[in-house]
Amino acid sequence: MTSRQLVLATDFGRAALAALPQVAQLAVAYDAGIILLHVQSSPWVDWVTSGLTDGETHRRMDSWRNDLCTRGARVDDTQLLRGSAAPAILEYAESVNAGLIAIGSGDKSLIDRFTTGATAEAVARAAEVPVWVVRPGAREKIERVLCGVDTTEASARVLEAALLLRQRLAAKLTVAYVVSKLERAGGIHPGGEQEELQRYERERREAYARLLEHYGRELTDVERLCVIGRPSESLRGIAMEEKFDLIMVGRAESSRLARLLLGSTAERLLRHSPCSLLLADGAVFEPLAIRPR
Repeated sequence: MTSRQLVLATDFGRAALAALPQVAQLAVAYDAGIILLHVQSSPWVDWVTSGLTDGETHRRMDSWRNDLCTRGARVDDTQLLRGSAAPAILEYAESVNAGLIAIGSGDKSLIDRFTTGATAEAVARAAEVPVWVVRPGAREKIERVLCGVDTTEASARVLEAALLLRQRLAAKLTVAYVVSKLERAGGIHPGGEQEELQRYERERREAYARLLEHYGRELTDVERLCVIGRPSESLRGIAMEEKFDLIMVGRAESSRLARLLLGSTAERLLRHSPCSLLLADGAVFEPLAIRPR
């Protein structure tokens, strides 16, 4: 069985509301159905934190369904679950073989900081499918996409997916490779002798050029950047300065345990991206992947 469904997990906050038009755009572009999902931890906690009763939750779900349909998207189902938010979202997405999970993150209230943000991070770390994370105030339409790559095979698959995403969304794509000064070349730290640093940077640029050569005409009208710095900081700076709508990066770690560890480019962008963020495992990723159950 295959799936062309995405799960939009919502707590009805500002970040989730900002995700709604982007998810509608994505669903229309891929002819995918949306499952609208809300998880209540318990009636008492929800009453204290948000005042939502079951009736109010269903009313809001109906309102969101109508909004998505007005934007041309297809809503296949709405689900109200109870439990711990991140595990419930992950378990449900797996049960329906969803191709993507969309979730808001970054609301600034004290409660949201410890619930919404934590939930989005937990989902992004553990999900086996791509995760689309949206910030409050995000622009409604994705028009500019920044794809961060390195020279690995996994990153190449993310680039292929970015090229497809560009076509589907009719968006402008920029591909950026950040040569990290923290990387090592042949066991020699590039922060040493200037000659060694220059050799290392030249080799990285040549490897990036070889990666891009493979795609030929597909890179027509695609902007290509190669800069020196820390990947997360550089990508964040480019996105802010050039006003990108989406950053797309791969999760290079292959195991779920590895993704739980802090310190990766994806992890830092998850917390500090200035715009929407699409995280994916290059090993299995296609946008709204059609994956065998």
